[in-house]
Amino acid sequence: MTEARSLAEEVGFALPDSYNAARLLWDNLPQRADAPAILHDQGTVTYAALAEEAARIGNCLLRHCAPGDRVLLFMDDTPSSPATVMGAMRAGLVPVLINTLSPADLLDFYLTDSSAKVAVVSETYRSLFAAVTIPVLFAADRPWAPASASLPEHETRRTDMAFWMYSSGSTGRPKGVVHKHEDMAYTAHTYAKSVLKIGPDDICFSIPKIFFAYGFGNAITFPMSVGAATVLLSERPTPERVFSQIETHR
Repeated sequence: MTEARSLAEEVGFALPDSYNAARLLWDNLPQRADAPAILHDQGTVTYAALAEEAARIGNCLLRHCAPGDRVLLFMDDTPSSPATVMGAMRAGLVPVLINTLSPADLLDFYLTDSSAKVAVVSETYRSLFAAVTIPVLFAADRPWAPASASLPEHETRRTDMAFWMYSSGSTGRPKGVVHKHEDMAYTAHTYAKSVLKIGPDDICFSIPKIFFAYGFGNAITFPMSVGAATVLLSERPTPERVFSQIETHR
């Protein structure tokens, strides 16, 4: 028995071997379908609407790649970001979350290192992807709009790759950090529920962006694990904008 498995059992964490992390979104539909999942300047997105958008994105991505392939995400914190993450994972794809402050040469490195087959990009960064040779889906265009809003869950194991992030590169080139499907559920169990004690009536607001591990947990994993809402703030979180969001959403 591995140390990790022993620690999981110690805190009462258990998952079936067949597990897909996108269930953190879809498991909310029976009870929280009409509850707010995302609060953003563009408006409020319910869990049902988020799951439908995620399904459309997943179906669209499958036209360009196959389960197990990496999908590069270069996205602001808008409702399209968690929808893309969840839709990709449900389809068996592996989203690669990239820091949107990355320059062109580093973007080239990420594309090569991850062997990404397709990219999903926020409109702000359209010019940065002008010379990219893989298919690029711009979120503002919503090329997935005609796709089906129903997406069967691709069978994955709890220890399969779910998503990648990259290290800061302080000791050389950034290194791809692989997160497994079980990792999101584990952090939700051991921290969001046990320490923060987040509940469905809470509202989460993360200053770190989704492409950071802290932001990913704070804005996606933790609130979705209990059906809570998350506030997403696009672009730079200046103090003025942060305090405005807190005042608006309490």
